[in-house]
Amino acid sequence: MMLDTTIAGSLPEPAWLAEPEKLWPAWRLEGEDLERGKRDAVLVWLEEQEDAGIDVACMDVESAEKVSATIEAALEFVDSQRLLPCSNCGMAPLPRNVAAGKLRALADGASMVRKRLGIAQR
Repeated sequence: MMLDTTIAGSLPEPAWLAEPEKLWPAWRLEGEDLERGKRDAVLVWLEEQEDAGIDVACMDVESAEKVSATIEAALEFVDSQRLLPCSNCGMAPLPRNVAAGKLRALADGASMVRKRLGIAQR
């Protein structure tokens, strides 16, 4: 069973890609190799998370209604003035059209909640 959750954070920096244990590590690759290495690191990390049962990036584009429901559920625990719906770093390896669809659903879902709560659009 996959957990319906999201993990946000920094680009994975395995030892083969960057110096370990450093806040701002030097890259071990350059140019096209570095760009390919960054993509590979993200894909490896996503696979490790999926193997652990955490589904962080899928090809499904959520509906605005699903996003709205997720925001509404979060509002049970967080004041609306402190809640900032946003994307996550897991979109990096997704095709552009999937990422764009997810961002559109996020914007539309957040708009639906703001309208329901009477919060002005920013």
